[in-house]
Amino acid sequence: MPDISLLGVVGIDGIVPVFDPDSRWCWWSINEIFDEGTPGEGRYVPKVGDYVIDPDNFVTWKVTSLDNDTLYPTMVQVRPANMSFSLSETDVLFGVGPGTQSDTYRAYLDKSVMPFVLNVDRRLKIGGTMASYAKIFRGADTADQTKIISRVYDSAGNYITDRVPLELCAIDSHVNYSIKIVTTCNTNFDLADGEIVTVVIYSADGHVVSKRQLLIENTAFIAQLNVSQKYVTGIAMKSAFLSASQDNTIEYPLDTPMNALNLMGVVHYSDGSTRELPVDGTKFRIIGLEQFVSTIIGQNVNLVLSYALGPDETAYVGVTSDNNYITQPYRLRVVDPNNSYKVKVYGYPVWTDAAHGYRMKWFLFNLDRNIWFDVTEYTIFAPNTGSFDPKGYGYTQRKAIQLNLRDVSGAFKPYIHTQIFDINLISQPNGDQTPWTVLSSQDSGDTPFGVGLHAHRTSTSAGQTLLSLASGITTQAEWVNQVFSKTYPLMDRLNELAPPTATHFEISYGGVKNTYTIDNWNATLSLPISVPIYATIMIRFYRIANSAQVHLSEAAMLVTT
Repeated sequence: MPDISLLGVVGIDGIVPVFDPDSRWCWWSINEIFDEGTPGEGRYVPKVGDYVIDPDNFVTWKVTSLDNDTLYPTMVQVRPANMSFSLSETDVLFGVGPGTQSDTYRAYLDKSVMPFVLNVDRRLKIGGTMASYAKIFRGADTADQTKIISRVYDSAGNYITDRVPLELCAIDSHVNYSIKIVTTCNTNFDLADGEIVTVVIYSADGHVVSKRQLLIENTAFIAQLNVSQKYVTGIAMKSAFLSASQDNTIEYPLDTPMNALNLMGVVHYSDGSTRELPVDGTKFRIIGLEQFVSTIIGQNVNLVLSYALGPDETAYVGVTSDNNYITQPYRLRVVDPNNSYKVKVYGYPVWTDAAHGYRMKWFLFNLDRNIWFDVTEYTIFAPNTGSFDPKGYGYTQRKAIQLNLRDVSGAFKPYIHTQIFDINLISQPNGDQTPWTVLSSQDSGDTPFGVGLHAHRTSTSAGQTLLSLASGITTQAEWVNQVFSKTYPLMDRLNELAPPTATHFEISYGGVKNTYTIDNWNATLSLPISVPIYATIMIRFYRIANSAQVHLSEAAMLVTT
């Protein structure tokens, strides 16, 4: 190793390169390698002998020397023995070139369970510290987000994300810090043997660092050992709303959506093992709720939990006359509503830039009006309505979002809140023109929030910004109607004719919050922070009652000049 000094060597952005001549041999992504013209992550200096890969073009180099003054590496392309570089697309996929290790990677699909289990070949190794997670696409088109087939569920069977985590793999020769494999995930797509899927590896900030195509191989036909010796001994229901004092009784809060109960079925086997599946009408279903409407506290409804036996399953317990189902009686009792679980999510587009479009921010309020959370990191788009298009201009995106309240706070039971939004990205920010509208209520006659609204910036400096939220509106009543009422705050329909009126609002940006009375709706407001043009400020409305804040709703405005 030459005598290399880091003294005086910096990149174009002032970043000092990172170089450890005593570290282990490793792989590097070409995007990680130091170049004074490459800012940010391109700050690592490889050692002589290390490998550098271009994951997008399937090219590998070996570092042969380092410049003592600039730290730039000299590299030669790695070529397997007896192989030219004239590869066809088929060669790249199947690895048929002479003298190469055949690229026989498979994605193994097990359809004997629901949802299906998908395992990426453990021989597929991902190098580089930047690799964070994977997404699996059906076919070769990785630009179409609707082609993503990877799914990750929690222990209760709730969908979490389409991002599959990576984990470090064990290496006998040395301690591994950067070589990873794709962990087990799920899918609800029925894929045939030989079908192509594409595994795309991303960095933590969402940039692609590697791609690999694999072939599907179904493994469900391989029966588990001793299946014939395992019998079903019983079934049960699992829910956070099961009564603690009465067996087989669900305590159902009045006016709660049925899907929020998050019902799971449990199969008990003779060897002591169990299997949990969602009560979704596939293997488990509930009989007796077809015509049920909860209107009376104390109302009781008889239910039957039914489990469909598989062709390789035998039961100890009684089955239906056709020998296809096991049943278990349950009862549902309507109880007083818990307003803590009557919640609403407010979501608004936040401008990023022309290349990335908009991103969504989400906020949670409840009917008790005592909580208010930023739930952006916990909110997902439901698979049945697809993901959000950040540059989907000129049309309405009707999206369902899902949020498990247990993720927000341990005070909640596992309760899945689902809500429909109509999101219309009109255009990129353009002066005072309306950039977007959002409708968070689906009641008949409700109209979207955001039409004609903007936060007009009159001046800014290093430590202060002056804003006006009037948006050209001439009366307080009309401003309250357009900015507060059109957020459609939660209302107790059994006891209220309208939501409480707001007495104050809070503007927040960049972690800085300022509070104003509602009478300041058209005043020039001073914020102790520099707010750039086309930033998005959040506006939380609340009411002061008995010296306490009553949280009502969330609004948002784009900052314009």
